[in-house]
Amino acid sequence: MFYRSELIGGQAWESRAMRNLERKIIGLSVLAGLFFWVMDAVLDYFFKFPDEDFISLLLFDAPYHDFIIRPFVVMVFITTGLIIAKVVTISKIAEARYQTLFDNMEEGVFVFPFGAEELGARFSDVNATACRKWGYSREELLQLSPEKLVLLDELPEIPLVWEKFKVDQHILFETILVTKGGARIPVEINAHKVQLDDQPHVLAIVRDITERKQRREEIRRLASFPQLDPNPILEVDTSGRITYYNLAAQETLKRLGVEEMEAFLPKDLPEILRAAQKGDVTQFHREKAIGGALFEEFIHFVPLYNVMRLHPADITVRRQAENDLRRSEQQLRVLTSRLFTIQETERRRISGELHDELGQALLYLKLQMGAAGAKLRKDQTALKKNCEGLIQYLDGIIENVRRLSRDLSPTVLEEMGLPSAMKYWLEEFGKYYNVKKIDVDIERIDDLFSPRVQLNIYRIFQECLTNIGKHSQATQISLAVRKQDGRVAFTIHDNGQGFEVSTASARKSSTKGIGLATMAERVRMVGGILEIHSNKGMGTQITFTIPTDVRRKPEDALKDDSEDPPLQNSLG
Repeated sequence: MFYRSELIGGQAWESRAMRNLERKIIGLSVLAGLFFWVMDAVLDYFFKFPDEDFISLLLFDAPYHDFIIRPFVVMVFITTGLIIAKVVTISKIAEARYQTLFDNMEEGVFVFPFGAEELGARFSDVNATACRKWGYSREELLQLSPEKLVLLDELPEIPLVWEKFKVDQHILFETILVTKGGARIPVEINAHKVQLDDQPHVLAIVRDITERKQRREEIRRLASFPQLDPNPILEVDTSGRITYYNLAAQETLKRLGVEEMEAFLPKDLPEILRAAQKGDVTQFHREKAIGGALFEEFIHFVPLYNVMRLHPADITVRRQAENDLRRSEQQLRVLTSRLFTIQETERRRISGELHDELGQALLYLKLQMGAAGAKLRKDQTALKKNCEGLIQYLDGIIENVRRLSRDLSPTVLEEMGLPSAMKYWLEEFGKYYNVKKIDVDIERIDDLFSPRVQLNIYRIFQECLTNIGKHSQATQISLAVRKQDGRVAFTIHDNGQGFEVSTASARKSSTKGIGLATMAERVRMVGGILEIHSNKGMGTQITFTIPTDVRRKPEDALKDDSEDPPLQNSLG
């Protein structure tokens, strides 16, 4: 079709090939009309009017009615030529469009005779897609037969398919075709028996299904996940009937000696289904005991399929481990509480010994040194100065012993109360460490805590000051105590060198010290929350919040199953 490319653009009637064809047909019809005109004049001259002049007969005709008939016949010839030209043009356009569609189909199209040779008959037509996909030229494919593209040796079902096609005259099946380069392409063949040129032919539309098979394999692979999952998986329809369960569900019940698969279903399944269908909740969590084992069931509703999917997981071992860990933690907390109690007792004993024994001994030594100095002669000025220096040194030692005694024993707390004791220690700390600025803002909290809780708060505050003195090198410290909704927040802030909280928390227990750990444990014992905000060069802020209704002893608080108060370490 030499004019096919000109027809595709929609300008068929203006194409040169079409115009030339139309002109030829119209020209032939005009010549046929003129030939009829001349032959009619010749016949009139020789047989009807031999006495008339031939030119007159040719031009004017005679008798009169022939003058009308001859032009009419000529016009019929010309009109017929125009009609034939249009019909031929339309036919050519249709043929060109058909060929264009045929060649541009996404699927390969093969046509071959339906006859005695069966699959050995050569192709009578193929489209451009078939040539491109299978790597042949049109001429090469027209020299081949279907059996050359199909692996008959490896696909024994092909003869059976052909026999079925003979009966049904239509078939849809999948097979493999081989390209010119030897590649194997999975295809879907949709074959029909058709009549072409009054002869039976097979029209086979061949679709490359490589991607479809890949998607199918992917779906099959994904579908195998539930079956291969080591945990039970079940699917339940809206009536509560189990529609699917995997192999793990079956094996789990067999291991537990349970026969009914419905054992996995929660008791409140009807309520769950009603809530899910209303759209109120689509995900649920339940725990269920089955055959002596404990299962944690995650249930979710799939609106697309209107089903519930259950994912039970055996948590028997995990729950036992959690219970064992909880008991160990409780025992550790009791031991810690007892350790703090013993520590306080020992501190009081050491404080008393420092005050009563070492303090008295130092005071006696000071008095003896004073008495010895008074007995010296006036000319023994060097010895007098040495005695005076030793007395001053003993005064310093005595003062340090008294401070250590006060640190070890909560005498200040017992005598002055918590707010005053905190102010006192902050002032003493400022003097000892040369802190330039101290800000104190404490609300009235004397009657909010039991003595046990006050002692823990006092020790936490002492530990904060100890850490500031050891590591911070701060010149400014502030203390704020605020009541807030049943709790009291204690905030100590300094402008020291700061530290990385995450780094300090990540250190091994053998290297990170016990200061922060002791603070955290004491805060936890009284049901509080500890927060530490710090960065290098940005100072440190420590906030611990204590509830005002902590009245029980630590041992009593450990007997319930409530969760631990959280310890929060944050970067500022």
